[in-house]
Amino acid sequence: HWWRKIRYLRMSTQTTIDLNAWLQLNEPNFAPPVCNKLMYGDGQLKVMFIGGPNQREDFHLELGEEIFYQLKGDMVLKVMQGGECVDILIKEGEWFLLPPRIPHSPQRFENTIGLVIERERLEDESDGMLWFTNDYKEILMEKWFHCYDLGAQLGPIINEWMESEQRKTRVPIPGTISGNPPITIDTNRILDAPFLLSDKVQPKSEGFELMWGENEEFQTSFNYHGQYEFIGKPQGFFWQMEGRSEIIVDGVSIPLLENHVTLIEENVDHKLMVEEGSKCLIVRTIPQNGI
Repeated sequence: HWWRKIRYLRMSTQTTIDLNAWLQLNEPNFAPPVCNKLMYGDGQLKVMFIGGPNQREDFHLELGEEIFYQLKGDMVLKVMQGGECVDILIKEGEWFLLPPRIPHSPQRFENTIGLVIERERLEDESDGMLWFTNDYKEILMEKWFHCYDLGAQLGPIINEWMESEQRKTRVPIPGTISGNPPITIDTNRILDAPFLLSDKVQPKSEGFELMWGENEEFQTSFNYHGQYEFIGKPQGFFWQMEGRSEIIVDGVSIPLLENHVTLIEENVDHKLMVEEGSKCLIVRTIPQNGI
């Protein structure tokens, strides 16, 4: 069939990325004023790496989860939890899953690099940028928008904040804060602490293990020695963390070497063959619209 030929051509040119080389090549992007580089952005997964220093006043609010992983150095994620501003320290080598509807403000430092994975927004979803009063008891200013490119959209919104009356007076302007916002802040959720893989995932000789529960939006698994078949799955981000694997699509073999990554498009049937003593991370997303 014609569609099989097109898919074959696409997968025969499937590339993997040497993560260390990619980070070195894009090193200038991890310093101010840019501080970030999008690796994959077309489709369901938004995979980016972020550097610093970057001290932000705004809090981001969305209906989806976010994955944080610190490759180099530590970061602080300020979150609003139970009506209070709480600092979550994410150390080098630690993972953290941010649930939906939690205002958060990443604080990054010089010579650090972190991985962040978000999902594509549904058509009817809005993101929010919030600023709080000094005691964090009231919203000082808010902006709501449909997010299609946060990196590009964030600049003008922050510029508006920098020139705002609210920033000067630290007092909200009556009538500017919505009584029925697109997203209701989750004030009851107790957040899990960041963790090292060695503390969360027990190494196996074969099979797989989920990093988080089956009900989370991000279905994240560590796949050990064995063969795995995926049919009709969402877009998948593959990271060969140890050893070597092979991805097979329509008879085309894609070698996945240690510390290499690749992205397999949604609804592309594929097999993963993980060699003995190896470990492959897979991230997929199943949007639950904030549930």
